[in-house]
Amino acid sequence: MVFDPSVTPALFYAVSTQGNVIMAFNPDGGTPQAIKVGINPNAIAYNFQTGTILTVNSLSNTISIVDSQTFTTKATLGNWRSF
Repeated sequence: MVFDPSVTPALFYAVSTQGNVIMAFNPDGGTPQAIKVGINPNAIAYNFQTGTILTVNSLSNTISIVDSQTFTTKATLGNWRSF
């Protein structure tokens, strides 16, 4: 789970390994948002300066890049084990 204080309202992001999604949660309530990423995301990182979220997707051997401002997947890079 990661926290983004740079947006209003501030958000928490978490991966769902069974749902293959990143979830965005507003701690003050509201409906969570979800966006599809690779298969079995099990790690998440966030760079608030660029607004970029990365996930490592272990079963698909990919890394997903998500734009936190638009909450869209910008790219999925294949075979991260070779990096």
